[in-house]
Amino acid sequence: MALWEENERFFESFAEDRRAVEDVAFIANDLGADVELDAQGRLLLPSEMRRLLGLEGQPVWLDCFRGRLNIYSKTVYEQRKQRAIEGLPEKLATLERSGLR
Repeated sequence: MALWEENERFFESFAEDRRAVEDVAFIANDLGADVELDAQGRLLLPSEMRRLLGLEGQPVWLDCFRGRLNIYSKTVYEQRKQRAIEGLPEKLATLERSGLR
């Protein structure tokens, strides 16, 4: 919740592209909801979010980056994975030069 409150403050102060802020905040508020883990330890996504993202009836992939949970369908996950693999040795070398351990 603290991270969401930080994002809300960001929305209030971001002036570079007000339409982007308004649209992203609108969708986040429309589709977002408090959720809990089920008895099997699964995170249940709101049904409207699953429908809009085309995730109904299929598994999803999750990752967390910079405090944000990213949700991927199989197709999007595979595309994202391919992008990440391309030039990976060079990407790693760049990050190591900048301090990645």
